[in-house]
Amino acid sequence: MGALSKALLLFAMNWLDAQLTILWVRLNVATEGNGIMASLLDHSENSFLSVKLLIGALSAYILYRFAEIPIARRGMKVVLGIYLALMIVHVNLGEKISTGIIGEPNTYLLDGPSAGASVVSVVGEGHKFEIVGKVDVWYKVRWNDHTVFVKDHSLMPVRL
Repeated sequence: MGALSKALLLFAMNWLDAQLTILWVRLNVATEGNGIMASLLDHSENSFLSVKLLIGALSAYILYRFAEIPIARRGMKVVLGIYLALMIVHVNLGEKISTGIIGEPNTYLLDGPSAGASVVSVVGEGHKFEIVGKVDVWYKVRWNDHTVFVKDHSLMPVRL
């Protein structure tokens, strides 16, 4: 495999990692472990994806550009090996968020992901819920065999 192929593979793996991260975070399967990238993802998917792809493109270009230098050739192999291993680990051992605890008194449980939705109940601080998803700024949770929605600032996810 030539240097260009390796550089393109590195960029493609970076792009795939970015897409999977967005998907897993939005589906509440995993979180972004890098604080800076997590704040970019909270801001918008496009800003996260742009920075992630810029970093991937720059890394791939540098490793391709200096491919004739022995340390760069070894570096490309090491980077691809580590990236592949991390992708496998990431897929198999992703951090699962399945439980949340109410962190505010008098928290509204609503029947939809909207401030205009009907109030199902009001709960106090410390109640525990099973998180089943997230819609924008709302956690979708199970409560008394019903699906209800809680504003994200009121629920503290517990990472298992």
